[in-house]
Amino acid sequence: MKKRLFSGSLLGLKRSVLHRADTNPFIRIFLEEPVERERLKKALLLSLSDCPYMRYTVTEDEGIFLSLSENDSPLPLLKEEPYEINTAENNGHSAAVCCWDNFIGVYVTHSLTDGAGIFTFTRTLLDRYFGEKNGIFKGAGEADYDRDPLETQRSVPEKYKGAFVPGKNILTLPDTETRGISDTSLFRASYTAFKTLCKDLDASVQTVLTLLCLKALSILYPDDDRTVSARIPVNARKHFNIPNSFQNASLANMRVLFESKELKSAEDSELLRLIGEQCLAQNTQDEVSFQYNEWRKVLFAGSREERLKRIVPLAGQDTIMISHLGRGLAGDTYADRIKAPMAAALLFPLMVYSMVVGDRIFFYIHEAGGNREFGSTLKTVLERRGIDIAEFDPATGKAV
Repeated sequence: MKKRLFSGSLLGLKRSVLHRADTNPFIRIFLEEPVERERLKKALLLSLSDCPYMRYTVTEDEGIFLSLSENDSPLPLLKEEPYEINTAENNGHSAAVCCWDNFIGVYVTHSLTDGAGIFTFTRTLLDRYFGEKNGIFKGAGEADYDRDPLETQRSVPEKYKGAFVPGKNILTLPDTETRGISDTSLFRASYTAFKTLCKDLDASVQTVLTLLCLKALSILYPDDDRTVSARIPVNARKHFNIPNSFQNASLANMRVLFESKELKSAEDSELLRLIGEQCLAQNTQDEVSFQYNEWRKVLFAGSREERLKRIVPLAGQDTIMISHLGRGLAGDTYADRIKAPMAAALLFPLMVYSMVVGDRIFFYIHEAGGNREFGSTLKTVLERRGIDIAEFDPATGKAV
């Protein structure tokens, strides 16, 4: 099987990081007990049958395009965390799994799949390992299994111009090509406490997390008069009715824009209302379809100059990316055996991810430069809202 990638080709434009483990989706999990390696090997073999896309290899195609090829070689269970995924040690696969002590790591190139795809596989792997069945992926034989959302032109109203209007003078943070665990913070809190806060504010977890991150930025940059832009990824599967697709369906984004003075002066209720209004206007079938059509124009641009001209307004300049990943990583029967999970793709200078495991919510923060100022400020903002925070070392999973 060889299949051309469309969405994946856009995310693989920068070939130097195509298979870098840290700049692509990864999940790192510390268990409460040592991993049983042979048991995990068996779980991995079964999970690859459930999620065969994790056995594919991303290869070069014509021009800027990439394609998928079947890789019949075994996907080994590595003994250390890879820097590059598609190595000889890994039999050239575009995904990798490793374990040692109490650690399990899963990595995949973004050109193969997105956060939802790696979540699906990791949940399947953990279910197989712990003997649960509720989260095992069953969509491999469905018609939409390998549907690429960028493969076809989407229908939008003729005069639709897009709901997102890029701001000017955006607060952007210094970027660095060096990324790693030293740039990250990992917090744990009671999910019950966080949900109580959400109930008090009458807003969703994603909306409240966005509010708290914006508040942290206003504290960290009190005298900055630039516009703050928060990027929130959109999973397009629901919009395009392709719930079983493993292909990358996270090209569309919502942007929440605020002037710095608004963040300092407005009440929580007003900020939440404005966040909700901006998200509601962008998380629609027309807007997601419009963005995908615009990305198709980038993909099929006639020259590099045209491609760059089109990609700049779509890629945008953002202050922060914020994404709540939900509670799909682990089953309830073994959630308390997971000590500290992390999920991310370290693509931007400042990123915040959250996820729920059992009765706990975890916050994983990446900030380029290694000073962890934003993470420390966000922790303060959470604690001021009555959320008790436990901090963990992302490198070891141990409490700090």
